[in-house]
Amino acid sequence: MISDERDREIRLAKQVEAGLLAQDLLDNGAWSDVASAEELHTLVELGYRAKDELFMDHLGLVAIIAAEAARTKRVSYSDLYQEGCVAMQQALRSYDWQKGPFGAYAGMWIRATVRRATDRASASLDEVDPQDVAMATQYDRSLTTAGLAQVLATIPDTERQVVQLRVGWSGVPKSLQAVAQELGITVSRVRRLERDGLRAIRREWELADAA
Repeated sequence: MISDERDREIRLAKQVEAGLLAQDLLDNGAWSDVASAEELHTLVELGYRAKDELFMDHLGLVAIIAAEAARTKRVSYSDLYQEGCVAMQQALRSYDWQKGPFGAYAGMWIRATVRRATDRASASLDEVDPQDVAMATQYDRSLTTAGLAQVLATIPDTERQVVQLRVGWSGVPKSLQAVAQELGITVSRVRRLERDGLRAIRREWELADAA
């Protein structure tokens, strides 16, 4: 099952690469010596579909990294989530499947982007008046109260393990395949457990953002 999932990821990554190359050929008008325009447009479409699949497969990773940062920074979860999604789109364009799982690569992009977003927010807060800083600090305390660690404590042990392994709570974020292997369960089971755990996290941060 783990091998099948990795094979699928490689197949999708190759389709993304082919789609990007086909788009470049079409844009540069250099397609006539390689393939017909129709064939290249087909590759572009397949590439878009493959990119969407990889993107959807790893939305949970974006949510976890955004929630982890939001629990200690004065930035809303939804803002960080949007920044993380943009970062993952960028990672998809430069991902080399020969160098390892996409989740590990995308995680580096997402973390770096989220870190820059929180740094910008901190700098902006330093420039506003004391009342605004006090309000932001109060908001930050509300996020801490509904922090990720507390949320994780309320969900079943296996869900908590999956979420912690996926986000790299005490190390490097792990792929779906690696988590499945470590816990001795199927990749599809890992997906379901991660999804259920993320629902609880999203609910808490959406409530905090609306407060």
